[in-house]
Amino acid sequence: MKLSYNFFFALLMCSLNSYTPAQNNLESSKTQVMILGTFHFAYPNLDRIKTKDPDKIDFSTPERQKEIEELVQQLAKFKPTKIAVEMQTWTQAKNDSLYNEYLKGSFSLPINESYTLGFRLAKLLGLERVYCVDDWGNINEYFDGNNKTVFKPKAEKVSMLNKLEAYSDSLLKIGSEKISEDSGKKDSGPNTLQNILYKINQPEKIKKDHSAYLKGLFLFEEEKGDYTGVDWISASWFNRNLRIFRNIQRITDKPGDRILVIYGSGHLYLLTNFLEASSNYTIVPVLDFLRNNK
Repeated sequence: MKLSYNFFFALLMCSLNSYTPAQNNLESSKTQVMILGTFHFAYPNLDRIKTKDPDKIDFSTPERQKEIEELVQQLAKFKPTKIAVEMQTWTQAKNDSLYNEYLKGSFSLPINESYTLGFRLAKLLGLERVYCVDDWGNINEYFDGNNKTVFKPKAEKVSMLNKLEAYSDSLLKIGSEKISEDSGKKDSGPNTLQNILYKINQPEKIKKDHSAYLKGLFLFEEEKGDYTGVDWISASWFNRNLRIFRNIQRITDKPGDRILVIYGSGHLYLLTNFLEASSNYTIVPVLDFLRNNK
């Protein structure tokens, strides 16, 4: 049976007019969310921007471990009831097991912000688990595989992806692709972990980092006038962050939830805007909890 335009119009109007008292109550009791933008403590260097060895911070030293403990104490003041981290959703069962081992003292935390901050803080607060909310984005058009591990480019996309990589390399050479998610570099001024995080969570820096996505690969055209770069960034970045946001929505299931999200700082602009635009969340500024030790 062919559905008519009038059917779809009626369905749309029904959804627009279905605002209920329950939704009104939700508006008056928004979930509080605080997002801590981080760099990757282990420096996996999986992004196009690499951190050179002399710029890396050694988190295994007693001084750095003390800074981590102090940061955990600062974040605990937010009193989160749930902690969400940058780990893929399909690793949840594995990470639940690792967290339980950590609680029993039989798992040593690796140098990774999701473990180093997420697990430590969850244990301090007596939380049952740390939530994995990451996803790769809607990249099935470009790669074969199960979207969980290693991706193999589809035969018809190999040429395009090679051109995209060459274009990215050209941008790096002229310094016009400055996405600084992996911002854990030594710089001038106090080089404490709190100081670095205070800087990368500044609103202006968040905005600047996001703008790089719209001035880099977004502009790539395989053929003049096409949308190759737009489609790639839409699938690999914007869709990825929409999926992360959806996963945060999925763990928002109890009245009075206070969610701490620990994520690479490049995600902050989109995640913050999605959360605010949904009108079900109140964003708590993380700078208020970092300020004392900046």
